[in-house]
Amino acid sequence: MNKTKVVVTNTIPFIVSKLWYGGLIVYPHFSH
Repeated sequence: MNKTKVVVTNTIPFIVSKLWYGGLIVYPHFSH
């Protein structure tokens, strides 16, 4: 029953970190 909550709790930081690193590392390469 709590499996969904665990998945969401684990997925959100993963997505946020992906966006964070994507924004800080990948994006500047495109702007150069």
